[in-house]
Amino acid sequence: SNPLLNTRIYLVEFDDGHVAEYSANVIAEAIYNQVDDDGLMHSLFTDIIGHRKIEDEAMSDEDFTALETGQNPLHARTTKGWDICIQWCDGSSSWHPLSEIKNSFPVQLAEYAKHNDLQDEPAFRWWLKHTLRRKKYLLKAVKSRYSKRTHKFGIQVPQTVEEALEIDRATNTTFWFDAIQKEMKNVRVAFKFLDTGERVPIGYKWIKCHLIFDVKMDFTRKARYVAGGHMTDPPATLTYSSVVSRDSVRIAFMLA
Repeated sequence: SNPLLNTRIYLVEFDDGHVAEYSANVIAEAIYNQVDDDGLMHSLFTDIIGHRKIEDEAMSDEDFTALETGQNPLHARTTKGWDICIQWCDGSSSWHPLSEIKNSFPVQLAEYAKHNDLQDEPAFRWWLKHTLRRKKYLLKAVKSRYSKRTHKFGIQVPQTVEEALEIDRATNTTFWFDAIQKEMKNVRVAFKFLDTGERVPIGYKWIKCHLIFDVKMDFTRKARYVAGGHMTDPPATLTYSSVVSRDSVRIAFMLA
């Protein structure tokens, strides 16, 4: 169980097709040297070179107008259904969700959208003009380094269960499947499955749930089943209890 005592040898294939033998510790050290303390890799931004719209997921103009003029206009603020292609300093390029690029490079994305006549699209309309007005202030705060959230410790991190199982099939492994099975086994005791026609008990409410995925420092895959707590009101009995440090207690007793 101690990774320092791992003496296994692996065959490593490089991009040029060259294959060499390396020990597990050498591979792990090489991976750790390429990531930050959170296990994320950083890339230097060069330019935005493309975009694509997923028609089935992107919000339509009619839906956007209805939500924007409705009781809760914040629901119209979505970036779903759009991907942005980024070119990096090493010459490579990759596709990323619009939300990630908007948070990392808002000014560059706003200028790209305006140049490509995307300012009237619902995914851009609600934030683009405001970003361009505050351009000079945002440029000072935004860095050119981008944390790749799609990989951790060099391992691809899925966003959905379907993607996790697809990674397992592509790599001929069961790492993500095993993580999902382990998590669902642990949380199953907290659920009661209703029979057909059985009503939901009083005091309970339907909310969305989903799985989030992560990679531990020992490269173990981890899955966590989480609920959308924003869809229900907090219980009346919910209280917050802060933690008092030992030094604070001693000072209080001394003053008393």
